[in-house]
Amino acid sequence: MSLGHVEVKGATLASAATLSAEVNLTKAYRDVFVEVPTIASASTMYIQAASELGGTFRRIVELAAGVEVEVEITSPSNKMVRIPAGLRNLKIELTSAPSAAVEFKVIAGN
Repeated sequence: MSLGHVEVKGATLASAATLSAEVNLTKAYRDVFVEVPTIASASTMYIQAASELGGTFRRIVELAAGVEVEVEITSPSNKMVRIPAGLRNLKIELTSAPSAAVEFKVIAGN
């Protein structure tokens, strides 16, 4: 049994920054995760997406019982965060800047 194509890209959040560089996946995938390493500072994490490369990035919002809810990850350390299917252009946002650079991985597959 084959797992199919898997793509892994790095996303670096520089020290004293709150937004990573853009991560561009080569295609839309059914399964997309962000691997979150240990982050020393307490913060809230959001995933932003754009409809095109270099486009305007916006926080991901989902509907829960008919109410819009921002997808926020509190205490974002040592987690695998699932991203809605089909999004290709992503950025990672922290509400507090880390004191050292943080290396995230975006893992996508079908």
